[in-house]
Amino acid sequence: GWAKRRTDRLSNNLAAKAKTMASSSSRGWEANLVLDSKKETYWMPKKSDKSPTLSIQFTQAVPVQYVQIQEGIAYGQRVRSFVIEGYLGSEWIQLYQGSTLGYKRIIPIKGDALQQLRIRFLDSKGVPIIKELAVF
Repeated sequence: GWAKRRTDRLSNNLAAKAKTMASSSSRGWEANLVLDSKKETYWMPKKSDKSPTLSIQFTQAVPVQYVQIQEGIAYGQRVRSFVIEGYLGSEWIQLYQGSTLGYKRIIPIKGDALQQLRIRFLDSKGVPIIKELAVF
């Protein structure tokens, strides 16, 4: 049924062995923490970062079908608007534009083979606080 298909599709996190990068990170809130699967760790950009981004660089191009983003909801729902972009060939292309994230959001992407994936946070209440990022 649907539950098995969802589990199968979301079982291999392509980001697990990828390199994370961010436009900035507050001390103790580094970008790599979004991949550690721990409940108590988060990425948070510096307050002075007015255009925060969180990126993943894969070791080779991988077909991306879903992006899962979890906010640090214990700090409140902060993200109001964001864009997901993929690095395809030699340029960034927009794959998705969305509003709120909440506790967890699973976003379908069209399956292009990407070398990098980037999330640009366009608007948030305070700085965004991201708990987990997964790519399938």
